[in-house]
Amino acid sequence: MIPDAEFLARIEPSRKTRNENPWLNGLGFDEEDLQALRNIQNTYLVQLDDHPDLGYAFRIWMLWDYDRLWGIFDLGHTKGIFLVDPGVNLSLPDHDDGCQELPFTWRGIEKARPNILLCNELITKGTIRINVWNARLEGYFEFLDGNGSPGMISDNAKCAFHAKSHFGPSVVPYTLQDTVEEWNEYLPLMGMEDSVRQFLCPSELAADLRKRDEENETSTGGNKTSVDDDEEDDLSQASQDSSIAEETVGEVFDNYGRSIQVRFQVDKEGNVVSGRFDGDFMDVFEDFSSGGTPFW
Repeated sequence: MIPDAEFLARIEPSRKTRNENPWLNGLGFDEEDLQALRNIQNTYLVQLDDHPDLGYAFRIWMLWDYDRLWGIFDLGHTKGIFLVDPGVNLSLPDHDDGCQELPFTWRGIEKARPNILLCNELITKGTIRINVWNARLEGYFEFLDGNGSPGMISDNAKCAFHAKSHFGPSVVPYTLQDTVEEWNEYLPLMGMEDSVRQFLCPSELAADLRKRDEENETSTGGNKTSVDDDEEDDLSQASQDSSIAEETVGEVFDNYGRSIQVRFQVDKEGNVVSGRFDGDFMDVFEDFSSGGTPFW
């Protein structure tokens, strides 16, 4: 079957950015290894580990963006985008088998409730293992149940999957620009928007890579603490000087009528608001999106 002109037009931009990727082309690999890395950018057929009866009914599309990888995913109940930064690098030691296990963060929506954003880097994350040589993926999304629907924070929900590349040439019908723009649309208010890394000028690229490396070093450093400890530190820092910090306490009600206390520390001088609430992530944010009474 010969692809029609419309489909060819859709896949050409992603093929072009992949083939012109300066990071990939600068690795100095032979043509076979380089092509294997390029072919990570592809369409993948996905099976959920908890539901083998559904077969390979779901999809992931991977896109190179300089040295990182974007993943567009559709798991049935949930769809969105995940970011692997940095992506696969075969020049690193101990990866002669062509496999690398990498962390990612994801953002998206539940299709049944598209007005609720799923975006919290503390919980919307996961791990992916990429096999360069046999074009297969496996891993899991945190904060998703085994059937691909949003889970509960308290349940330590995980949606495990494995995937194989589709039969045929390595193609993706999405562009880098559209993918990054959709990623930014999933941001909460006041979030920092991303840009296509491959399109940045040299000075912007250097700054972006430096920022990424500093953030990764912080998150994996030897003095890593638990999320609860980090939250306590944020709250105590905001309240160190009572002359510039004040506390705001309120409550919201989730879908089951349960009262959820909210406590903020407002640092006027530093223009920082730190806080936390207890309760189910999905229920709380549905209350916000449905126009509930503000609590500040």
